[in-house]
Amino acid sequence: CQGLTIDQCEFQSGDTTTPIPDRRSVAFNTNGNDAKIRNNRCINYRHFGVISGSGNLLIGNHFWQADLQSEGEKTAGLVLTDRTSKTTVTGNYFDTQFIELTNEHQADAGASSFSPFGRLNIVGNIFTATDVPAWFTFIKLTPIGSNHYIDGLNVVGNTFQLFGGANIDRVEQLDESLGTIDHSRTVDLLWDGNSYSSVTEKTQSPALISHTVSAEAAGWGIDASDRLPFGGQALGVDGVTPHGPIRAANGSVHTGQPYAEPAQGSNKARVDLRWSEPVRGTVQLRVRSDIAA
Repeated sequence: CQGLTIDQCEFQSGDTTTPIPDRRSVAFNTNGNDAKIRNNRCINYRHFGVISGSGNLLIGNHFWQADLQSEGEKTAGLVLTDRTSKTTVTGNYFDTQFIELTNEHQADAGASSFSPFGRLNIVGNIFTATDVPAWFTFIKLTPIGSNHYIDGLNVVGNTFQLFGGANIDRVEQLDESLGTIDHSRTVDLLWDGNSYSSVTEKTQSPALISHTVSAEAAGWGIDASDRLPFGGQALGVDGVTPHGPIRAANGSVHTGQPYAEPAQGSNKARVDLRWSEPVRGTVQLRVRSDIAA
C-alpha cells in the first residue's frame, strides 16, 4: 500500500446495529508510507483508518458513529501507529470519534526507548460529539513502553464542540496504562488557536493565564496544570505583563519586574513569580509546556 490513494469513497458499515465497543469493522488500514486519504465518508465503523507508515495526508474526510447506548464507550476514528508518522490531518470532520496516536506497530513497543512522539499536524478540523461521558476526549496519546517524549506536535485552528447536552472535561488525554511520557523533554509542542464549546478545560500551549493576588506577597504561585496538554509540565514562560498597577504594602506602585521559576510543585506544572518585595495586583503570562530545542 505504498502511496495508496483513497479518494471520494463512501463506506457503509455492517456494524450499525452492534454496540460501538463490540464493532470490528475497519474501513482501511495501511502498512506503507505516503497514503493520501481524501474527501471520504465513513459511517458506523469501529475505525475509519488504522495507519502505519509515514508521510500521510488525510484531508476533507467525514466519519462518525452512533448506537443506542447512552454515553457509552466510543472508539477512534483514526489510529496512527507510527509515533513519528510525518502526517498532516486537516479539514476533517470527526463526529463522536477521536484520533489516537500510539506506537503499537513499532519494534520498540514495550521497551524503554526514550523515543519521540510527534511529526504530526492536526490543523483546521471539526471535532464534535453527542451522547458522550464527561471523560470522553478527541485526541488520545497512548505510548507503549516507558520514557517516550513529545517532539513536534501541532494542534492548531480546530473546533471542538459538543451537542445534545454533552459536556466533557477536556479534549485531550494521555493513556499511561501501557507506557509513559517524560514531559520534561517536550520539544516543539504548539496547541493554539482552537475554539471550544461545552469543554471545561481549554487546552493551550503556550497557555495564556491571568492571575490576581489581592494580599501582598513576594512569591506568587501560578498553577497551569489544567491548561497544558496531556498533563504536561510548565517548562517555560514567554512573558509576564502587569494588567494595571502592581502595588506594594504601602500602596505605592511597584515598577520592578519579577523573575520566573518554572516547573515547580509535585507535578511541575506551577510557575512561581519572584518579586523584590511583597506586592499585589494582576499579571498576564504565557506558560509553555515545551523547552527550547
